Amino acid sequence: MKTIGCFEKCGKCGEGIWVDEDKDYFKRWLNKYEKIRSIFDITKWRKKVSTAQGNYFHGVIVKKFSEVTGMFPEEAKDHLKWQFLKVSRAGVDGVVRVTIRSYSSLSTLEAEEFHENCRIFILQETGVYVPLPNEPDRSM
Repeated sequence: MKTIGCFEKCGKCGEGIWVDEDKDYFKRWLNKYEKIRSIFDITKWRKKVSTAQGNYFHGVIVKKFSEVTGMFPEEAKDHLKWQFLKVSRAGVDGVVRVTIRSYSSLSTLEAEEFHENCRIFILQETGVYVPLPNEPDRSM
């Protein structure tokens, strides 16, 4: 279940209550899982990576890195993600596994930090400057 809402204090009893933005969906969900033992994973809402940020990453950063290294764009993208979006997680069996976060799972702030790390990495590794968003590419 993916839903957005917040906890509020009930005006009548003072207890904490969940207030969902899509009340009908939430009621259907509650009816479906009533009296079923469940785990709720609550995370703080954050603004997801924007389309403009995605276009910049794929159209400028990945393209520039691909051109300078000779990698295919998909390889260049995977290389950058492997460099900066690795996450180590211990499984139920206790084994630590390394996974790569998807670009679309980033928040806008995380995407900006990722872009900055990519620009620095490309400059250090290849000597090629990657322009900032909305900055003209003067290398052409």
